Amino acid sequence: MPARLNPPASASLPQFLMGIEGGATHTGVIVTDMSGRELLQFSDAAANQRLMSDRELTDLFRTIAAKVSAAAPALAAMCIGLAGTRTDAHRDRIRRLAAKVWPGTPCVATNDLETALAAEPVKKEAVARVLVLSGTGSCCFGRSAKGTTAKSGGRGHILGDRGSATDIGQRGLRELMASYDHTGRWPALGAAVLDTLALNEPEDLDTWAIEAGKKEIASVAIAVFHAAEKGDRLAAKILRDAADALVLDGLTCARRLTKAGEKVQFIFNGSTLLKNPEFSAKVKKGLRAGCPGAIISPLSRSSVWGAVELARALASASPIPKPKGRKALSGLQTPREVSIPELTQLAASPTEQRNPRSLHLDTMPL
Repeated sequence: MPARLNPPASASLPQFLMGIEGGATHTGVIVTDMSGRELLQFSDAAANQRLMSDRELTDLFRTIAAKVSAAAPALAAMCIGLAGTRTDAHRDRIRRLAAKVWPGTPCVATNDLETALAAEPVKKEAVARVLVLSGTGSCCFGRSAKGTTAKSGGRGHILGDRGSATDIGQRGLRELMASYDHTGRWPALGAAVLDTLALNEPEDLDTWAIEAGKKEIASVAIAVFHAAEKGDRLAAKILRDAADALVLDGLTCARRLTKAGEKVQFIFNGSTLLKNPEFSAKVKKGLRAGCPGAIISPLSRSSVWGAVELARALASASPIPKPKGRKALSGLQTPREVSIPELTQLAASPTEQRNPRSLHLDTMPL
């Protein structure tokens, strides 16, 4: 997506906030002034911090910094939310690498679930909020008014991602092959799946499945949704089962955060939910059955705005540190309401530097 740039009204520094959110398909970046006026927005490559080396992640940050520098010469605070961020060590790593690119800038490091939840305004009557995310993958993540969190799903397409496009694709393939093995007849849904994958025979799926990646498996969901719209019973069953699995994850989060009768705000995000109204309606029905009176709505704006909100909370909680040579701080204590683990780091820790005696290891004999 091309960058959109509106020149800032004032040159006083620092006066800008930056939110970065990386996921399976792309990384979104937004820069605003302190009042929340958008100055710059663009997308970059996908970013899952668990799948990227230090060099790859640092290079991504440098690419972003180069695009941002003209609009925001200095940042009051920033937030980086990346898929695959689960532990303090993961957050520590993000801040450490960010400090190499933006030394002295207070930084919140978190995951793309926290940013999505922060993007949506809080409903005052809700005791807890639960993000129900279903795209290529899936996950449910909730937070109570007291700051307690709960998570269900999001463990990848082998162990989790229940109710996602990948899950629907896997369910579709398994149901097709089971029906074919048991009856000797190829279901009508099978023709649509073969057409989607550009395959000729049911047996071709054996080889294809061995080599298929997550996104390729998720593409099978397209055929399942189209078949269900045309009244295919097998496709409809697959979608019901997937919706029930997603509902169970959402209700699990809600029950861990609330008592019986307390109101929950469910926030939908992800293309599988947002672009398939009938599937979304099935999930809504299941959530309302388990949480009567629940408030359910789609995310009202891009989830990367949540990263901007977390950056704003950090900027308002602490004064901006003044860098002092190589001892510039890379982050400040995070405010309690942001509920992100606290950590202050040095921008150039000696333990993170190359040992000069190891620079020529590749040329030495065994």
